Amino acid sequence: MAPKSKRRLVMKIGGKSLSSGELIKNAAEIIARESVANEIIVVVSAPGNTTSSLVGMLEGVGNPAGGQGWDRVLSYGEMISASLLAVGLNNLGVRFILIEPSSEMWPVITDDRFGNANPLEENVGEICKERIEPLLKEGFVLIVPGFIGKTTDGRISTMGRGSSDLTAFLLAKHTLADEVIKISDVDGIYIDGRIVPEISADKLREICSNGGPGYERPNSIIQLKALDYFRAPLIARVVSYREKEMCKGGTVIRPDEAQAARIIYRKGRKTRAGGDVTLISEK
Repeated sequence: MAPKSKRRLVMKIGGKSLSSGELIKNAAEIIARESVANEIIVVVSAPGNTTSSLVGMLEGVGNPAGGQGWDRVLSYGEMISASLLAVGLNNLGVRFILIEPSSEMWPVITDDRFGNANPLEENVGEICKERIEPLLKEGFVLIVPGFIGKTTDGRISTMGRGSSDLTAFLLAKHTLADEVIKISDVDGIYIDGRIVPEISADKLREICSNGGPGYERPNSIIQLKALDYFRAPLIARVVSYREKEMCKGGTVIRPDEAQAARIIYRKGRKTRAGGDVTLISEK
């Protein structure tokens, strides 16, 4: 690939940050600002509690848990977010392309383990190189619904709860992105009630695997499977949608222990909502 003249960002926007029209408008404004100086892929989660609601409806219908039928229904949550964000970007005059699973540009190809599918990286890499790269070079913002995959024979799959994170890191790896920015409703990653400005992937993996003070369950920050696609020189960042500049603030995640061996707490910093916040998994 040719050298990049702009920084390339994969911006993953969590469902809580897309849970109202006002927040979707805010997300569109963030993307519009960042697209002036950066090449951008946006990965979106389903808005609010949409996925949980769809699960409840599937259970109410009496459909056996899991399988292709579940994946097809659950995929609609992310498609709703992507479509609404597209409206917001269009209103701002941003040049964008919404990439849907039905498109030949769809990059996330998986096996057929419905409900917990795994990406087929050779296919992903080929599509990113041949179809995604040219669009980024032409200056389009690309919107990709997270969580969703497509099998080699065209069936909708999903990659497990929280796997919009996986989508973001997977695409970042195969487009040689500079940074994954996870836009959340909190100001960063908390340890012992305080935000850390920097953390290693190894430490983060430990917290995600075992839980920790301030986190209700494993996978509560970033989906564990997503970290399998996290490689240097890529860095990641967890930042609030309230920040003025997405490439500053929050918590930076480095891909190995040596790059983030020393953790320094931001003493006395509180969230804008006041007090400490428990970061819950956002798909």
